[in-house]
Amino acid sequence: MAALQLEDVQRPADEVMVRTVDLVRTYQLGSEPVYALRGVNLEIKRGQFVALKGRSGSGKTTLLNVVSGLDAPTSGKVELLGHDLGTASERELLELRRRHIGFVFQSFALIPTFSAFENVDLMLRIGGFDKRQRSRRVRECLELVGLLKWAGHR
Repeated sequence: MAALQLEDVQRPADEVMVRTVDLVRTYQLGSEPVYALRGVNLEIKRGQFVALKGRSGSGKTTLLNVVSGLDAPTSGKVELLGHDLGTASERELLELRRRHIGFVFQSFALIPTFSAFENVDLMLRIGGFDKRQRSRRVRECLELVGLLKWAGHR
């Protein structure tokens, strides 16, 4: 596989961002396999809003972990931004997550001594974005969720 193209480029509005094909993830519980994912076929295009809904233990978190490259499928295929995650190196997966994937965890994950601006900025710093890009993007994100006027508050 060619190295993942991580630069920010203009992409078509109908581009498929996430695709899974016959995705299976099993875990062993003693001698019994437990199916967390069983043949998931999914396609998410740019701009679509998707919510995963289901009972506890239904595979929502497992699906997100596999789609983001944090976990590997038992079988099947995952494509993210046109790249087959099954052929990506750990380094490529790390860069892909740094540049293109954001996580919102169920539990609170803010650093209490940081301002709202600094909490959002931290992930962009880790991602290697320059100061000007970070400042612009942090302000856009805070405005999007109605928190820009509290950017300096902890």
